[in-house]
Amino acid sequence: GLKKGVVTTFFNQETPFSILARAQNDGAKDLVDALSRWKPWIPPKLDQGLQQGGTFVFAGNQEVFQHFDPSTGAHADLNQVLTAALKA
Repeated sequence: GLKKGVVTTFFNQETPFSILARAQNDGAKDLVDALSRWKPWIPPKLDQGLQQGGTFVFAGNQEVFQHFDPSTGAHADLNQVLTAALKA
């Protein structure tokens, strides 16, 4: 399921591999662009910044796709998400 914690967020072995893959792909152009407009935000409870998210696609009440981010930057493959959404 969804995870939370310092070790999961920052010290998972998938984190550097995800960042490296993104940098090798396009130099993380989309991230660099987004950060140029980013304003730092601190969540009301500091531990909220340690939550790992996920991606879910539903067809009505039925879940047709799930991905739990194992670490920072290790997100669902967008093509898989779109394929699931278009079939839903």
